[in-house]
Amino acid sequence: MWRPLTLIPIALLFLVVFLGIRYNTKTIPPNKSATSEVSVQAKAQVAGTQSKPEKKGTILQNQGRHFTVPILMYHYIRNFPYPEDKMGVELSVSPDNFDKQLQYLASQGYTTISLDNLAAAFAGKATLPSKPIILTFDDSYIDSYSEAFPILKKYSMRGTMLTVADFVDTPGHVSWAQLTEMVNSGIIDIVSHSRTHPKLGKLSQPDLVNEVAGSKKIIEDRLGRRINWFGYPYGGTNAAVIAEVKKAEYVGALSTVPGINQYQGEIYNLRRLFVHNIGTVEFGKLLTTTQTQSN
Repeated sequence: MWRPLTLIPIALLFLVVFLGIRYNTKTIPPNKSATSEVSVQAKAQVAGTQSKPEKKGTILQNQGRHFTVPILMYHYIRNFPYPEDKMGVELSVSPDNFDKQLQYLASQGYTTISLDNLAAAFAGKATLPSKPIILTFDDSYIDSYSEAFPILKKYSMRGTMLTVADFVDTPGHVSWAQLTEMVNSGIIDIVSHSRTHPKLGKLSQPDLVNEVAGSKKIIEDRLGRRINWFGYPYGGTNAAVIAEVKKAEYVGALSTVPGINQYQGEIYNLRRLFVHNIGTVEFGKLLTTTQTQSN
């Protein structure tokens, strides 16, 4: 006859096994961090690997024509003496280092092109130079005019400004007059970067239309130029956002997915490289290292 006390070790054994299974199969939530999508990409580039940023859209390889075209992503071109502001440091490239980076590109035979040039090559209507590259500047900051623009002119290189329509003519950002001057120079192209830089995937349909199509209309009306390209704020997108970008008759769009190989089938998710405040040695390694990846 079983005694009650003999059941206690057996019960404890089952309890330990049960809790062990629960512990090992439990889904651990990802760490919550203030790190931006550009930080994730930058770490991946330093490690020489491809990150998988969240909500960047599906990347489908080997669709249509493809070309090796690095699209560099800058934010601030400025001297930033506040090391405690980690994000400010990460987003800033000094004018001196930016000048050296462009000098390096020139010495290595790179030719700056526009996104329209890339689209024409995808369509088989144009031939790209041997080492094409695209320089992009996000968020309409004033130093894209005061610092980047003069250095681009110095080296006769093209730049592409991702313009947040409602940020123009506000403190710390370019004015419509400055944008007009840059566009009229013949070396600056404009991309819509939404109206207010929101997370597009979280918007209602009317608000999404306003950010995507509304920003296009505002910029076109103010500059008198057709705007063919869109840049996703924070790099975030999904099927609904891409559908709206297509509906607004953009030719293509820029993501923050790292890589240098651009595919025709990914024209609404072109890849970019985040650029740190680095000198020419590190800058050269960035381009060379990334070129060895199967992206």
